Amino acid sequence: MIKSRSIESISIFFPAYNEAGNIKRVLIKADRVMRATGRKYEIIIVNDGSTDRTARIVKKLKRSNSHIRLINHKRNLGYGAAVKTGLRLARYDLVFYSDGDGQFDIRDLNRALRLIRRADVIVGYRLNRHDRWTRSLNASLWKWLLFFVYGLNYKDIDCAFKLIRAKYIRNIKFKAQGAMISPELMLILEQQHCRIKEIPVRHLPRLSGRATGANINVIGRAMRELVLLFPSLAPQGRWQLIKFIIVGISNVAVDAGLYYIFSRFIFPDNLYLLARVISYGTGIVNNYYWNRRWTFRNHERKIVKQFTIFTATQLTIFAINMGLMFIVVSVLGWYDIYGMLITIVFAALAGYLTNKFWIFRNVKSSHY
Repeated sequence: MIKSRSIESISIFFPAYNEAGNIKRVLIKADRVMRATGRKYEIIIVNDGSTDRTARIVKKLKRSNSHIRLINHKRNLGYGAAVKTGLRLARYDLVFYSDGDGQFDIRDLNRALRLIRRADVIVGYRLNRHDRWTRSLNASLWKWLLFFVYGLNYKDIDCAFKLIRAKYIRNIKFKAQGAMISPELMLILEQQHCRIKEIPVRHLPRLSGRATGANINVIGRAMRELVLLFPSLAPQGRWQLIKFIIVGISNVAVDAGLYYIFSRFIFPDNLYLLARVISYGTGIVNNYYWNRRWTFRNHERKIVKQFTIFTATQLTIFAINMGLMFIVVSVLGWYDIYGMLITIVFAALAGYLTNKFWIFRNVKSSHY
């Protein structure tokens, strides 16, 4: 065991709601790992209004272990509220939190403590996730939604394995109460230009109790907060999205208008693909000019290189569009207007993602 005054102290906390079957095991393992590090530490249980024996079990363990603290919410306020309480009341140099269900191997914290010397934040991502397929599906959809709306690009943003330097969270006033707490935390840390490192962590089967993450009320609150917190968390992204939509509408008008003119009045019916090429090509020019100059206000001087990448990306999207158009019209036998609508939606989604997060991107955090 190595002891040194220079070793940073650490606060560990576990949000817990009706975890009577797990909490004792979680506390004993966490205490064992912390004692072996030789650090000054505290272990906090944030009891989020549990109606079972969770609080009583922690109180009993607390009598014989001065490192354990118990914080009670009088009623169930939600996961986000429990995380906020833990972050606010943690007293030491480093803050680590995980869930009170025992599904994370606390021994992985040893690796995170080694890596925090060269980082400000360590974020885990689950290997071989031991959850029902519905929870895994929800997590994947949530991840992509956060990527699309906020630009958050993490392997497993809701993974309850995060180690943070306390100085970056001391004065944060969180707004989220539910599942948006992790995205809100990471966005704020990115805005502070924290050095963020992602590491794989082991995920274990739940041995007792019932998970609440897939509850319809939890999902509903997450979606509500996703919308309500958008103006304060991503004001630049909000206006970029609005501008992109406006440019997209103009593209639809140009694209659809030209396609209608060429396919109905200039070319015979069997040349609808040629009409689509002309209308889509015009949309590429319109898209690049307005999104570069207005939406993303990009000042990249290597315009030729940027336009080449932009055009190559658009042509890739275009090739996929042509395949979709052919399938819808020639294979399925639908009206060509349906193919037009499908390709417009696909082009809009793919265009926004590639423009914002690649071609006109602004790097906000240092992932390494």
